[in-house]
Amino acid sequence: MRQRLPATRPGETKKVEVGPVTLYITINRDADGAIREVFAKADQGEQPHAGGLAELTSLLLQYNCPVKTVVQHLRYRRYEPSGCIGQPCSISDAIGMVLEEEEVTEKKKGGE
Repeated sequence: MRQRLPATRPGETKKVEVGPVTLYITINRDADGAIREVFAKADQGEQPHAGGLAELTSLLLQYNCPVKTVVQHLRYRRYEPSGCIGQPCSISDAIGMVLEEEEVTEKKKGGE
């Protein structure tokens, strides 16, 4: 069953470069701190692609798909626009990378 989100929720936005494209990826959490929503804003005409990937990712998370599973399917996908060495390979890779970083950060906070 889908987890409905409250009207106001905590989130964090990160800036990520993928080749010539600048992405702003926002990760929102539910009251328990679980990642439940992703937004992505992109320039260079990539907004429909970035926004669609973020919306699908949000739906997966709201239907309780584990973050780890989502990350496994998003990371290291190569297609245009493609990043340079040291950058994400694609927009999906960038979203997966930010999700992965957020999940690791949350686990570290919980283990302190």
